[in-house]
Amino acid sequence: MFKFSIVAKPDLISKKCEEEVKSTLIANSWIYDENDPYYVIVIGGDGTILRAIHRYLDKIESIRLLGIHTGTLGFFTEYNCEDVNEALETLINKRYILEYRRMLEADVLTKDGKHMFYAINEMRLENIMRTQVIEVAIDGEHLETIRANGVCVSTPSGSTAYNKSLGGAVICPGIEVMQLCEVAGIHHNRYHSLGSPLIASDQQTFTFTSSDFRDISLVFDHVVANVDDVIQVDTRLSTRKVPFLRKKGFSFAQRLRNSFIND
Repeated sequence: MFKFSIVAKPDLISKKCEEEVKSTLIANSWIYDENDPYYVIVIGGDGTILRAIHRYLDKIESIRLLGIHTGTLGFFTEYNCEDVNEALETLINKRYILEYRRMLEADVLTKDGKHMFYAINEMRLENIMRTQVIEVAIDGEHLETIRANGVCVSTPSGSTAYNKSLGGAVICPGIEVMQLCEVAGIHHNRYHSLGSPLIASDQQTFTFTSSDFRDISLVFDHVVANVDDVIQVDTRLSTRKVPFLRKKGFSFAQRLRNSFIND
C-alpha cells in the first residue's frame, strides 16, 4: 500500500488520463495523498515534470517520479497516454529502474543576504532590456567578460532543453558535468569572449558578477526567482538528485530519436 499524488497538465486528454490512473491505483489499495506522496505520477510534457519537481522540491529525494506523456515534448516522460495500462502495471509490480538526475544549485548573494535555489534543467541570468555585462570565474579565477543577453548553466538533463537551442552539446545522463552557454553573445573586434559552450566538472563552480545587474532576471527552470539587488551568483552541481522511474530497455538513444529525430 503506497501513497501517491498526480500532477497533470490542465487539458482534456491529461485529465482523462489522470482519472484513469487515480481510479486504478485506488482500486489497488493505494492512497491518494498530495501532501506526502511516495510516488508522483506526472501527466503532461516536460513542463509538467518541471512543475512537479519544484512543487515537491523540499522532499524531492524521498519521492519517485513517473512521467506519462500527453504534452508537446516528452523527454522526461517515460510512457505515452496510450501506454497508461503498461505504466500502471509496471508501477504496481515495481518493474522499473530508478535513475537519479543531479540538480544545479545556486547561491545568490544580494544586499539582503544569501539565497539558495535549485534547478533540474538550467539556471539562467537574462536581461531582456539591454546588453548585460557579466564577469565569469571558475573556482574563483577570472575566465572572461561576457557581453550578451545573459548566460545559461545547464545539467545533462537540461542539455536537451534551452541549452540545445543555444548551440550547446547534448550530454548523456550519468556524466556528472554542467555546461555554460552564452545567450545572444556579442562578438566583434572590440568585445570577444570564449563564444562556445564550456563544460565543467561536478567539482567546479561558476561565479557570475557584474557592476550592474539592474533589470536582470534569475530563472531556475520555469521559475523566476523573486530577488532584487543581485551581487553575485555561484552555480555548481548539487548533491541533491531527482529519482525518476524508467522503463527497462528504453535507451537514451531511443529517447533522443523519439524527441528530436522522429525517423
